[in-house]
Amino acid sequence: PDSPIARFLDRNGPGLQQLAYTVADVEAASDRLRAQGMRLLYDAPRRGTADSRINFVHPKDAGGVLVELVEPAASQHS
Repeated sequence: PDSPIARFLDRNGPGLQQLAYTVADVEAASDRLRAQGMRLLYDAPRRGTADSRINFVHPKDAGGVLVELVEPAASQHS
């Protein structure tokens, strides 16, 4: 099948493809990572599942792993 995971496995074989971190403020976390020279996939956070806000660190800046930053929706904090 043609999917991001299938392409990853074709290129790299079995292993860690994606790692997600829950953060309190995705914009602040993104800014800190950019200040350290890391590239993020989006200029501004996007909406993820369950109305979360997300961004991703470019795999080339994270040892080949797609790192996801997830700020849960406010309703998930209550």
